[in-house]
Amino acid sequence: HNDKEILVSEEFELQRQFEINVREVFHEMDTSGSGQISLSDFEAGLDDDRVKAYFKALKLEVGDAQKLFSLLDFNSSGTVDVAEFLLGCQRLRGESRAYDQAVMQLEIRWLSEAVSRLHADVSDALRPRRAPRRAATSAEEVKPRNARDDCGDGPGAVLAAELKRQEEARQRGELSASRLSSP
Repeated sequence: HNDKEILVSEEFELQRQFEINVREVFHEMDTSGSGQISLSDFEAGLDDDRVKAYFKALKLEVGDAQKLFSLLDFNSSGTVDVAEFLLGCQRLRGESRAYDQAVMQLEIRWLSEAVSRLHADVSDALRPRRAPRRAATSAEEVKPRNARDDCGDGPGAVLAAELKRQEEARQRGELSASRLSSP
């Protein structure tokens, strides 16, 4: 055999042994024999020094059992089966590499930008729109806007007076209704 075949064979054997060990740890935690472990089963299992030592050998930090359990519970069912446990342990074992951290930072930046764009789009969609103003058609519809308007010399009063004049002229027949307009 050449060196390459020996290395591949050794790697397969290590992987097979890893799977056997992870399944053994899972079955130790699955005290009910249901094929599922809950968070409480997981926490109880982590009290066992052998399980702690095994996770330490995998270079898995078990300081926060709830976080680790959430990482193992891929389908968020509240329980972990042997397949999830095995896959999670394979994915989480070993030390984090700089490449993995860079990929994660890139994904977080992309998600942050996507959330910011979504927030802006939702804010724009929810912003109240101003209803278009229709022109006043009679003096009664014109309301003063400030104290000067109440005194009769502001812009509202001028518009009201002009509309009133046009309305009176229309009633006398001097203006057709189609010529009514605001000044």
